[in-house]
Amino acid sequence: MPKRVLVLFAVSGLLAFAVAVPRPDSVIHAKLRAGHHLDRDSIRSLRAQLRHAAQPSDIDVNRVIKHPRPDPKPEPLDVPDQLELCDEFMPAPNADDGDQCSPAVAFDGTNYLVVWEDQRDGYLDIYGTLIKADGTLLNRTGFQISTMETYTWSPPSVAFNGTDYLVVWMDEDGDIYGAKVDVAGEEVVPITILADAAWKVTPSVASDGEGWLVIWADWSDALVHGALVDADGTPHVISDPISDGTWWDDVPSVGFGGSHYLAVWEEQGNGDIRGALIDPDNGAVETRWYITTGWEGAFAPAVASDSTDFLVVWDDGSGVYGAMVDPESGPEDPFAVSTNGGVVASVAFDGTDYVVVWEDDNDGYVHGCRVSPAKEIGDDYAISTRTSGSPSVACGPDEYTALVTYQSVTGVVGGHDYGDDNRIWARPGILPMDGNVGAVSIERPVASFLMPSWPIPSVARVKNYGSLEFPQYLDIISSN
Repeated sequence: MPKRVLVLFAVSGLLAFAVAVPRPDSVIHAKLRAGHHLDRDSIRSLRAQLRHAAQPSDIDVNRVIKHPRPDPKPEPLDVPDQLELCDEFMPAPNADDGDQCSPAVAFDGTNYLVVWEDQRDGYLDIYGTLIKADGTLLNRTGFQISTMETYTWSPPSVAFNGTDYLVVWMDEDGDIYGAKVDVAGEEVVPITILADAAWKVTPSVASDGEGWLVIWADWSDALVHGALVDADGTPHVISDPISDGTWWDDVPSVGFGGSHYLAVWEEQGNGDIRGALIDPDNGAVETRWYITTGWEGAFAPAVASDSTDFLVVWDDGSGVYGAMVDPESGPEDPFAVSTNGGVVASVAFDGTDYVVVWEDDNDGYVHGCRVSPAKEIGDDYAISTRTSGSPSVACGPDEYTALVTYQSVTGVVGGHDYGDDNRIWARPGILPMDGNVGAVSIERPVASFLMPSWPIPSVARVKNYGSLEFPQYLDIISSN
């Protein structure tokens, strides 16, 4: 089935499921403290109080949480010093039941912010939690980031500008929203980036160290558009589109490389990956390239930079591929990162090498490897110990350190039965370059339209790949 049909089918299914909630005339900036759990009615009640207005008539005031619940005292994880990959854990183990999916992660120099879609209140909202570089949980329930009265409909994206995080997402009306989150997770300031009743999907964000660039695919004209966001949260929508293709441009991603942003996307009509170099001062497109040519099946690009050049990665349904992009001379020839059934790739740079992670279609685990700027490819390691998907990676304070996040149907953990719900999992540690096999140069892969597999319920397994031992996950579920 063509990918566009699958996407439209999924959207139509979500439309049937969604419950419409009127959008307020204006958005009130609210401060949410880490550890607070506010359900949707509580937020509506809070807005009414701030407006000195009557409480909404459909709210049960006896049920509304008037005072946020305190978060349990954080307990540090037992992180061994000698493990190359530390224990797998849930970033929000004490969160209420409900589906968690589509994580994204960024690093602020001290802690990681992990964000995800969360259905604990019956509707999809964006939640987040902070994790120290050694895996210590700073909030065990997660805190709410999306406070609009519309529900979220797309995976979040997050980037750090040196002072604050910006988290972005698409809501049920196809509008782009965001929130500034401080490094303590104590202040969450909502931002309306673009709300014009047209379908804008799959937003991605990156920072130049001052502000941010947010890009998205616009289904009204099948092009990629964007907005610059100032450090204070003020958005400036870029008037001209970023892409210029005659095909359906979709699934964009963006990174910053020292002097320019690089936006990448897939052309769904011909199956190639394209890119555009963008001026961070005014959002103008300086040049556009074809990163692949004639692939007829290159999907879901992601991009990171070593502050000089970029690495763009993507999948073709059967493996993960990459191409270095020089801002001055353009893209180099593609090369294979993994031909072992990898899909849905994510990439980050740790100061020495790139770390690429992906969902493996063969064993269902999240895998990863290192890629040097010289295109040396490290060993392929299994990162998750359970059937997992939607991986995201950010690199930490030291070279070779990273945090990989992913979703997984969890089952019974620590005596608690999560049923068929997905939960967000994470694994901190390092991926060594051991066994470097070098880059595999390719001209063009065989076109493949295999779609990524979704996680399925399974008993968590302990696997041993090469020299890496994967210990059982920790029992970190509170008795409460």
